[in-house]
Amino acid sequence: MNGTLSALWNSLTGPLLISRRSIKWRISLIFQTVKDPFGKMLVSGSFAIFTAQVTVSIGMSLGLLPIISVSLPFMSYGALSAMINAFLFGLVLSVYHKKDMIRMKKI
Repeated sequence: MNGTLSALWNSLTGPLLISRRSIKWRISLIFQTVKDPFGKMLVSGSFAIFTAQVTVSIGMSLGLLPIISVSLPFMSYGALSAMINAFLFGLVLSVYHKKDMIRMKKI
C-alpha cells in the first residue's frame, strides 16, 4: 500500500516541479531581455514573490518550515491568491510585450 501511494505521489509531483522550474526559467529570461529599469523591477519583484510562495509552500509540505497560510501558486484553492498571481504574471507578460518600444523623451 505504501509503495503504491509513494509511486502515485512521485508521478503527481514530478510534473508540478518541472512546471514550476519552467515558469522560473521563463521569468528569468524575460528579466534578461528587458532593458527598462522599471520593467526589470516589476519582473524581479514578481519573480521574488513567486519563488517565495513556492519555496514556503514546498517547505511546509515537507515539514521543514512552520505551517502558515501561503498557497502554492496556481494550484491551491483561493480566489484572491489566484487573482494576484494572474495579475503578477500579466504584468510580467506585459513588460515582455513592450520591451522593444521606444521611450518618448519629454521636451
